[in-house]
This record gives sequence, C-alpha cells and structure tokens, in this order.
Amino acid sequence: MKDWELSDFHMVERELLELLRDTFTNESEDIIARWGYGQMVLLKAIKGTTDVEYLKTGLSAVQERLTKKLDCQTLIGVGEIYEAIDIGRSYREAKQALKVATKAATMAFYEDLTLEVALAELSDKTRETIIEKVIGELLHEEDLLVTLQTYFDEQLSIKQTAQQLHIHSNTLQNHYS
Repeated sequence: MKDWELSDFHMVERELLELLRDTFTNESEDIIARWGYGQMVLLKAIKGTTDVEYLKTGLSAVQERLTKKLDCQTLIGVGEIYEAIDIGRSYREAKQALKVATKAATMAFYEDLTLEVALAELSDKTRETIIEKVIGELLHEEDLLVTLQTYFDEQLSIKQTAQQLHIHSNTLQNHYS
C-alpha cells in the first residue's frame, strides 16, 4: 500500500462514492452519504434474503475494485436489518462490526459477530483479565496449544488434525472431548 496525501483521500472518497452509487442506488430508497473523514454510510433498502446476498456481493465488488484501482484497503461494517424507525440501531451495530473488521477480514456483519463485538467493547486490561481467568491455565499446556493450533490450521477437521499430529482420529477425539 502506498503513502497517502490529503488529495489522495479526496480522490478515494470520490471514487468510493461513485462505486457505491453505481452498485447500489438502483432504487429510490437507497441513500449514500459521506459520514466524517474517509467514511461513507450506505442506507440500503433490503426486502429479502436475496437482497442481503446482493448486498454482500456488491460490497465485496466495491472493495475489490478499490483495492485494484487505488491500492487501498476498505473496511466495512454492516448492521442488522431493521425497520426504518430503528435505523440508528443498525448504524451503531455497523460501527461495532467495523471495529472488528481487520486486514484479514475486511468486511464484518454484526449478525455474524457475538464474542468479537463484546471483546471489542472491552479495554485491553479487561480483555487480558478475562483471558487469564478463562484460559490462563491452558496457556501452560503446550501439547494442547499445538493441537488447537493444528486444529484451526486444518479448518476444524479432526481427520486432518490427527494426520498432521500423527495420531489416530479416535485418540484425538477421546483425549480432548
């Protein structure tokens, strides 16, 4: 990613606004607004599950086009769907989801987040205290940590994890269940 100047940010904002308009404003109910420095808000009328998939696909396409065209990363937070009267609630949820969005997962939907949103609201000190109380003793179990890391690396597959650890899958299940 390149170093940015103020004029670059204005160009990115214009490009983002244009991409959002091209992608989403086919209906009169959709609203796109600049919301602070370097931020846009899309108020999208959603009428069903196909519209939700359309939203996800469209947002991914906008991110991809911005990354390719301008060499910049876009983080997106999406709130849950509500009636128009509760739009403020959806906006607050989108802001919380945005806090969770990272370089690895640049788009976060509030409905998919539970623990992440709760942890994002806590201070670093409180998070450390909770981790120490909940899993503190486990952090000293090297075999368990290696097994868990392998399990996550193998996309939660018991069979693949057992193969990587050179043990039988029944042994893995019995030992850690």
